[in-house]
Amino acid sequence: MKRLPLVAASALLIASFPFSTKARQVSVTYRFSEPRIETSQDGFSLLFFPSTIQAGKAGGPSFPFRGIRILLPPGEAASAISFNRRGWKDIDKEIILRPRQHPLPGIEAEGSESAFLYNETAYSSAEWIHPPSSGPRTHYYRGHPIVTGSFTPAGFLPSANRVGYYSEVEVIVETIPSEKSSEALSLLRSDAPTIKYLEGLIDNPSAEAFYDRISGPILPAGDEYEYLIITKAILENDFIPLKEFYT
Repeated sequence: MKRLPLVAASALLIASFPFSTKARQVSVTYRFSEPRIETSQDGFSLLFFPSTIQAGKAGGPSFPFRGIRILLPPGEAASAISFNRRGWKDIDKEIILRPRQHPLPGIEAEGSESAFLYNETAYSSAEWIHPPSSGPRTHYYRGHPIVTGSFTPAGFLPSANRVGYYSEVEVIVETIPSEKSSEALSLLRSDAPTIKYLEGLIDNPSAEAFYDRISGPILPAGDEYEYLIITKAILENDFIPLKEFYT
């Protein structure tokens, strides 16, 4: 199998996977530099880090969340996830994070003052707000178990209009052998399109090297076919994407 190269990103990625049938940890570290700040005429601001999206409770402050997609060892699934945050940095200016709004407000509320959601209790808090992280959830792509979740490196102190962020967040995924993940190995693929897609999908592409020890999908022996494509020779190339999708 082709070994995936490390790719440059907004986060430094670290992973180590000793082969074992026992439970283990997968560690990926994300690093953040000073965010871009956009302030609108109404005085509210949004923070933007690379590879983040805005999220939060409706009417409460909107935070930049970083989604995670971490490749796990073959036959494993996530059992727990933890976030170690380090390197807190204050942003040296007053900032009021914009209240999170519903993506699609009701028709009756459009154009009215009540359409703008603002939670006064949240914005009068004298304590730092650090939204909870999410995960772990294990999904599969062609036999590869991938854990997903999200977190934000930012924090907000509403009573003082102060905002800061952690420059480093280490995500530690606890993994255990999984029957479902073992069954997924029957769908394992190592062809070039699969590797290319994984390279752009996961946050720890170097972990794909762990699958070098598996030569291919674990399938029953035999010459069985599930699909047959019948077409003219002139249209053969048009069906290659369909063929690759099913194989």
